[in-house]
Amino acid sequence: MAEAKRRKTGNAETEEVAVRLISQFLLAEERVKELTSKRELVDDVLAGAVARGVVMYPNPEAKSQAALVPITLLPTPFAADCYLQAVELGPTFHELMDKVACDLPWMRQVLHETGKMDAICGRLLGICERVYGSGGKDHCRDVRLNIMRNDFMLDTRSGLGGHPMKQIEINMMLVFCCCYF
Repeated sequence: MAEAKRRKTGNAETEEVAVRLISQFLLAEERVKELTSKRELVDDVLAGAVARGVVMYPNPEAKSQAALVPITLLPTPFAADCYLQAVELGPTFHELMDKVACDLPWMRQVLHETGKMDAICGRLLGICERVYGSGGKDHCRDVRLNIMRNDFMLDTRSGLGGHPMKQIEINMMLVFCCCYF
C-alpha cells in the first residue's frame, strides 16, 4: 500500500501501467470508436466476455445459450494511483479472508443465528459441520483455491490526507460460476 500511496495522479508512467492493466479486461476505447453499429458492439462484447470466461450457462450442456455476466463497456475515469492501490490491497484482503475461513469455530459461532434465519447460510453451516466437524477433515491443511473479487468505491470527499479508497465488499459468489465452465 505504501508504494501506491507514493504514486501521484497525473504521473504518465503510473497512468500507463493502469491503462495497460485495465485494457486487459475491457474493450479498448479505440476499438469501440471503430464499431459501426450497436449490434457490432454487442457482438464484440459478447465475444470478449466468452474469451475471458465472463459468461454463465443456464445449463452446463447448453453452451450455445451463454448469458453475459453484467459488465461495463467503457472504463470509468478513475485515478490511476487509486486503481493501483486497490490492486496492491487485494492480496492482503484475500489473506485475511483465508485466515477467517480457517477459524471454523469462530465462524460457526458468528453465523449461528444467521443460519437459523437464512436457509442458504443454514445449509452451508450444516455441510461445514458434517465435513469439518468433530473428527472431520482439517481444511486448513488441504489445498484450497479462493476466488475473490474486491469491490472498492472512490470517496471524492476525502480531500488531502484522506483515504479515497473504500472497500465495500469482498465477493466470493463468482465461485459458483466455476461449475459452468
